[in-house]
Amino acid sequence: AYGYIRDSDPFKSSPKSWADVRTDLYNVSIDACTAAKTASATGATEIFTIAVSSAAGDGTTVNKLLKNCASTPENFYLATKDDALIGAFKSIAAKINQIRLTH
Repeated sequence: AYGYIRDSDPFKSSPKSWADVRTDLYNVSIDACTAAKTASATGATEIFTIAVSSAAGDGTTVNKLLKNCASTPENFYLATKDDALIGAFKSIAAKINQIRLTH
């Protein structure tokens, strides 16, 4: 995928390095998150994100991306072990169980 992006320049950014490709991917991902959060006709869509990796800690690009994609800082979870992943899903379930749909 990286080679395709760098060679074909689908974002029309003329990447000169792999760092430029990473920046392009970050930007297109953030644009998609922003579009998803604002797509609803009746209000913003709430986005939850989970980084599932011990290499996704503070200061990493994936951490920054997923934190910025989540609707709020509380909607971002970092799961480096299976119990943290289970905890993240339980927390998300508790939050969305509070939502009631009405017409």
